Amino acid sequence: MKKAIRILSLILAVVMTVSMVACGKKQESGELAEVKVGVLKGPTGVGAVKLIEKDSSGKTIGKYDIDLYETANANALVTNVINGSVDIAAVPINTASILYAKTNGGVKVIAANALGVLSIVGYGDIAEISQLKGAIIHTVNKGATPEYILRYVLQQNGLNPDTDVDIRFYANPADAIAASVVFESQGTTSVAMIPEPALTVNLSQSPDLKVLFDMTEEWNKVSDTRLVQGVLVVRNEFLEKNPEAVDMFLEEYSESVGYVNGYPSRAAKLLVEYGIVNNETVAKHSIPNCNVVCITGSPMKKNVSGMLGVLFGSNPASIGGKLPAEDFYYVAAAVENADAEK
Repeated sequence: MKKAIRILSLILAVVMTVSMVACGKKQESGELAEVKVGVLKGPTGVGAVKLIEKDSSGKTIGKYDIDLYETANANALVTNVINGSVDIAAVPINTASILYAKTNGGVKVIAANALGVLSIVGYGDIAEISQLKGAIIHTVNKGATPEYILRYVLQQNGLNPDTDVDIRFYANPADAIAASVVFESQGTTSVAMIPEPALTVNLSQSPDLKVLFDMTEEWNKVSDTRLVQGVLVVRNEFLEKNPEAVDMFLEEYSESVGYVNGYPSRAAKLLVEYGIVNNETVAKHSIPNCNVVCITGSPMKKNVSGMLGVLFGSNPASIGGKLPAEDFYYVAAAVENADAEK
């Protein structure tokens, strides 16, 4: 009997030891991988600022290595996604599609993170887009999403972008505004299309300057899809190996977006602290117009694919030559947020 008890005790001890080892291995394998994140400064990076602050103070659940890129250095971010130096990146929507083409389907879009940030401003009294016929429109980013948004809205209002208006491009919003003022003073109908936060800056400096058209509102009048300008993309190789880390990033990014929209004054301080926007007052007043979101799952797919369809119709080369296939969209995990059903 005693022998049997000793044998049973030995068996139980072995079982407990194996269980402890197995449990230890499970915990080890459950550790989240570090995510290398690339974020562009300006509107594309606004929604990430609380995540950046939490990460710098060690308060995130996930592990992140976040780098900020100047807007003028966007090509470096694209290169780093291609070579694997960046796992998740916040980029313009057309850049995401171009990345998909360049990597032979090696990236997926995981969220829409920025809706429209563009407005047309001027000094005159223009009430309808159609009244821009014969006008000079000064703007930025030739060959990028803003140009195709402008062209689409003009076309949907019965204007030919190549013959009915004169679209001129400049290196920055300040130059576009300055040129607009010069031509307006000469009696020519002249307006400028600029993004936030440059919009807030110029409105504060020129009391007579006013918003003639919010391009998001104008887009919504003529399109069945939401105006998406920015998205988050992930490398497939990283996603396949670390889906839990990607899902956690989306959760924490969504929380960051909620903080920015809910506490603009506090978020403005962080935006200046981390160099995403360089003026606190400007940051605070521009946040509502930056339309930062975190739309995931099927709603993301619907709106991103719809937007890419519009861009493709305007210029196929703007999104890499063709529309991405179904595997471009990561819909396995949907983060709960206010925009999820829109």
